Amino acid sequence: MHISTPHHSQAITRAVSKVLRPLTPSTPTIKPTNPSEVRRHIRSFKPRTAPGNDGISTVMLRHLSTRAVQHLTLLFNSILQLRYFPPIWKAAKVLPIHKPHKPHTDANSYCPISLLSSTSKLLEHIIASRFTTFFNQNHLIPDTQFGFRKKKKKKHSTISQLARIVDHIFHCYNLRKHTEMALLDLEKVYDTVWITGLLCKLIVLKVPEYLLFVLRSYLEGRTYTVHINDVYSTPT
Repeated sequence: MHISTPHHSQAITRAVSKVLRPLTPSTPTIKPTNPSEVRRHIRSFKPRTAPGNDGISTVMLRHLSTRAVQHLTLLFNSILQLRYFPPIWKAAKVLPIHKPHKPHTDANSYCPISLLSSTSKLLEHIIASRFTTFFNQNHLIPDTQFGFRKKKKKKHSTISQLARIVDHIFHCYNLRKHTEMALLDLEKVYDTVWITGLLCKLIVLKVPEYLLFVLRSYLEGRTYTVHINDVYSTPT
């Protein structure tokens, strides 16, 4: 496994900064959304999902008028055009949920639930669909990746992955061979070094430039406030 060094991290940072440097005003080539796509993603939301700081629920989105959806579509296309994710949609509302039979005075007895704006999630779905389309069209996702994939043609589900692993173990057992497996648990998902490394890999894969800018804007500068009853913390 490759272990990053300060020199390697700096080289990656320079490479990403060179590509994502501040640009003069231009008209980037984007894949715009439309009211039909916006409606389709709204219908895919679970109706009882809790809202974020803005109080806009998925039920409200489902009852938007045709005119409102058109305005929302124009807003989303402007965001893609400007390659800028609004900071207000990156502010999470964190609710600590108490675990059953755990002491109330212990911080480890609470499970933090992070709530984001439903409108933000809607835009996330639209952006994610463009990444997925690009990866599928260019055959960039290996067949051995089963997580976060549509269960259509090849049925890449977690159950299929477990069946694949068990089959591999039995096959090696019949050949009187040993099977080893390495498991990784990732932390600090929005760490600056991690973000830069991710962007560097996407640049190598030749992901459309506007998606790179939007993704960087989406990942950087995220904040949260902890809400307990009617009391909430300062943004962090």
